[in-house]
Amino acid sequence: MKIFESSLFIYISLIWFFYAPSCYADDGTIANRQKFIEMAQLAVQKANESLQKNNFPLMASFSKEAQVRLRPDRLRKNEVIEVGDSQSPAWIKILQNGESITFFLRNDKASTVLYDLPQTPKWSPDQAVLMAKEFVSAVIGHFPEEVAKPLVKMEASPVLKREESRKYTQKHPDVTWRVIWPRVDSDGHPFGKDSINVQLNERTGLIAIGFNFFSNYVPPHKIILAQVDAQKAAVAYAKQIMEWGPAQARFVGYKLSDSLGAEMWIVNPNNITMQQSYEDLGTAHDLNARLAWIVKFKALQTGSREGTEATGAGEISVWIDAENGKFLGGDFN
Repeated sequence: MKIFESSLFIYISLIWFFYAPSCYADDGTIANRQKFIEMAQLAVQKANESLQKNNFPLMASFSKEAQVRLRPDRLRKNEVIEVGDSQSPAWIKILQNGESITFFLRNDKASTVLYDLPQTPKWSPDQAVLMAKEFVSAVIGHFPEEVAKPLVKMEASPVLKREESRKYTQKHPDVTWRVIWPRVDSDGHPFGKDSINVQLNERTGLIAIGFNFFSNYVPPHKIILAQVDAQKAAVAYAKQIMEWGPAQARFVGYKLSDSLGAEMWIVNPNNITMQQSYEDLGTAHDLNARLAWIVKFKALQTGSREGTEATGAGEISVWIDAENGKFLGGDFN
């Protein structure tokens, strides 16, 4: 699972982008509007109970006049209900059937403090995980069992702040933590996109939760394709990805490395070589996930720098169905 950890931390950034607060106004046409406001109010109440328990600043409550609107959901290829506006204590997204909250973003100024000196972390990774799990259980209402060991990252990167003199000085934010639980099946195979993503601030507590269990999945009857056969078949598909129109210029002057190995993951097929653009690829994932061998390669330079790794091309991954050997797609970074 090691070769995928960096990809998951990149993915969490995309999650926040996909769920960025909407600027659409409440058009007053949402059925059961009050029900969704009440769900948002309850989520804030539960978050506040955990915040108070751990001595963090509390959030204000939602008003009965909160904005409610439909918001496109690129992961689920559907629309979700969004409750909140610039004056609300949080932005909250809920499935249209009201079964679950999918996103919670705290919307106040409590986490915007900057300091002259770097802040020393007060939590251990284990403490961050426990705190994240408590907030998920409180806000979402439960914590699923079908998750892998969490990935944890501490962040305290300095930022540049413009002063009145128009000069920029380096400032330091509060220490924050990101905790990611990949979804897994009953055999422990991780999903490539489905996960729980939590961002925390050591001073203020919860920042955001993304609850993204959206894939449909039926385990294969039998795993037919052996790893060695998957790695052999993946070579031709990796070359196709390098020759894919939108990516072709990126790989000019590079050749494919030998396979870096393979791991079995559950992926959402994207048929990458059939897409017309990067934009199409961004929404090409099939909601019906498949168990697949993920085979990794490196792009290596040719010519005078023969064999050295590409600085801009990175890794190429090929997805091959573990049950029937079909090419499901892939990715590169």
